[in-house]
Amino acid sequence: MGALIAVDSTLGSFFIGVVLSAMLFGVNLSQVLTYFQKYSGRDTHLLKSFVLGLLILDTANLVLTSHSLWTMDVLNFGDYISNTSIPWSFGASDLVIGILDICIQNFFAHRVYQLGGGSIFVPVAIVVASLGIFGVGTAYSIRIMRHRHFGEIVVQTPLIISALSLQVFCDLVITVSLVHYLLRNRTTIKRTNVAVNLLSFYFINCGLLNLVFTIVCIFFLVKTPKTWIPLPFYLIQVRLYFCSFMAILNSRQHVRGILEGNDGIISMPLTGPLASIKNTISRVRHTANGAYSGAEKGLNVSLPTPSDS
Repeated sequence: MGALIAVDSTLGSFFIGVVLSAMLFGVNLSQVLTYFQKYSGRDTHLLKSFVLGLLILDTANLVLTSHSLWTMDVLNFGDYISNTSIPWSFGASDLVIGILDICIQNFFAHRVYQLGGGSIFVPVAIVVASLGIFGVGTAYSIRIMRHRHFGEIVVQTPLIISALSLQVFCDLVITVSLVHYLLRNRTTIKRTNVAVNLLSFYFINCGLLNLVFTIVCIFFLVKTPKTWIPLPFYLIQVRLYFCSFMAILNSRQHVRGILEGNDGIISMPLTGPLASIKNTISRVRHTANGAYSGAEKGLNVSLPTPSDS
């Protein structure tokens, strides 16, 4: 007879994580519905399909984690020996979330490429890191689905820590580079600077939120490798990734309102010497809007310039 697992620090932690994850899924679903109802009018079919695909992946992850919880907490209720076996859906859920993460990370890599004026160094670093995360995560998922034993999760802890560490690096690079390129485009125009500062604020907040949960997850993996205490933080973090992406996507209309002068800031006519900065405003507006617009290469979205009258 194998060693029994500690229910409170394994199945109990798993239950808490799935419940909190399901609550965040509701938030994500609301964000997606809001996007299609209010904010997708100017977007291409490619971006809309991209958002819909991410929602399908997010839903699949919730279904798979719920299946794992049902199998271990209901079907195997009271059978502690059976609960040392891991359902196939446990490893499959990690594989699905790995696909979702790499899609979002490469989307932002493309945004960094656009904001950086075609510089490829930082985007390549993001892509390489995201591929590393996906590769390590896939290896972990395959091993879990193949062996399907609780002890295998403990054995594979270094793989999990490696993937999460790469994710910390990737998220830091994305956040710092996006904020850097946005602040680099600050001008003497108050409205433009307000928009740039707001975009930077969104990126920093969303990036830090993901980083905090990832780092906490790594901490508990190192301190309590034989328990599932890190699992709630991990399940929340993977849901926050999509949530942050949708929050940024849905913030575009507010930023456009600032750029177009619908925020209460008085618009000064660009005449005489001020006319020479008109192209700068247009370029910054296009750059800010490009951080959120469609996913295809070379997308050109322009926002209206202030009236000259």
